[in-house]
Amino acid sequence: PRPFALSFGGAAVFALATVASSFAIRWVIDNVVIPRFEGGPDGTPGDGTVATSTVVTGVAMIIGIGLVRAVGVVFRRAYASQGMWRVAETYTNQVVDRLVRQPVAWHRRHPDGDLVARAGVDTESTVSVIAPIPFASSTVLMIVVSTIWLFLTDVPLGIVAIIVFPLVVVT
Repeated sequence: PRPFALSFGGAAVFALATVASSFAIRWVIDNVVIPRFEGGPDGTPGDGTVATSTVVTGVAMIIGIGLVRAVGVVFRRAYASQGMWRVAETYTNQVVDRLVRQPVAWHRRHPDGDLVARAGVDTESTVSVIAPIPFASSTVLMIVVSTIWLFLTDVPLGIVAIIVFPLVVVT
């Protein structure tokens, strides 16, 4: 359970950082890009200069959120794989123990290499569905947080999201 909990935690960090990156980009556009080309932050004509501290803040936000997102990805992938292979180890041991308990006559009818190969393939195909679960959970969390963020930003846009997101899932 611990690797999967860490994997789900990493997936949540990844999802939240992905949504937060949209905030950072919006901030940079509003406070760095537009004032640089249009003038003052309130739209008044200006000389197009932007304070160095504002640019550094924008760069730090984008890089910082990117680093947090990367850590989330590493946790999600590493611990999902670790958890999956631990489950595989448990199932492989159970299958091999079951094979060992079979009668000698049964073993004579089945080649040893085939039995060991089947134990590995059956176990691997059984657990291969486990690793993507944290990724899927981060996708669901990202959709929920994005929908809430859209509602806070613009109610009509949030309504469109509530209509479009389920259609995308169904499609």
